[in-house]
Amino acid sequence: VSWFMASRASLEKAWQRYEEISKAEKIKAGSLEISGETLMKTAEKIKLLEDIRTMIDATNAETATHKVSKIIEIIFAGAIALGASDVHLEPGEGIVHLRIRLDGILHIVADIDYRTFDFINSRIKLLSGLKLSHNQAQDGRFSIFVNGAEISMRTSIIPGAFGEGIVMRILNPKSIQVDLEDMGIEKKMFRIISREIDKPNGLILITGPTGSGKSTSLYAFLRRIYSPEIKILTIEEPIEYHLDGITQTQTNPERGY
Repeated sequence: VSWFMASRASLEKAWQRYEEISKAEKIKAGSLEISGETLMKTAEKIKLLEDIRTMIDATNAETATHKVSKIIEIIFAGAIALGASDVHLEPGEGIVHLRIRLDGILHIVADIDYRTFDFINSRIKLLSGLKLSHNQAQDGRFSIFVNGAEISMRTSIIPGAFGEGIVMRILNPKSIQVDLEDMGIEKKMFRIISREIDKPNGLILITGPTGSGKSTSLYAFLRRIYSPEIKILTIEEPIEYHLDGITQTQTNPERGY
């Protein structure tokens, strides 16, 4: 038997983290399962960024016990429905800003009060397998299962002047299932790219801001050249999507690769 001592204030603070346990969602270590029906009902109402703001504002006005779970559901459902690449929760002076990146551009979606954000912060940390302590940069990952399909969420916690900011990168396998021919590449550039990726050796350098389509382009190249007759090995940091038939290696500086 191990004995521990804690103050009542500390216990009450710990108990508060369980005030927002959702009855509509199943939460387990490293994953969040939203029923397909629940997500579809939410997604059907979200056609524009303004729809997310309206739904969050309406939920903020409620006094329901599971308000935080509803807000998290709206954020994830909205981001997935609109095809967002990442979600940002940025503490400011007196309020927390929710921003979503679409086509490489960040858009302010809604404002969230600090008390609600504290619960969201704790929930996301628990899902991502991160420490609940504050003011510490951390990286984690969890998955959302929707109708049997897995959508990975890469989480980064970044300390700031007004508190911890949260960035969640959405890794939806459907977003990279784009053929090279359907990517909208200009014809002359398409011919150059096709010629270069068919060469047995060489280097192709792709640059651009977050959400501009770098990973989508690279995976389209790999799918284009893949053949059972050749071996393809990638070195990635991190591995965002898994491709059948290709050996993908994630860098590990601590082990020397």
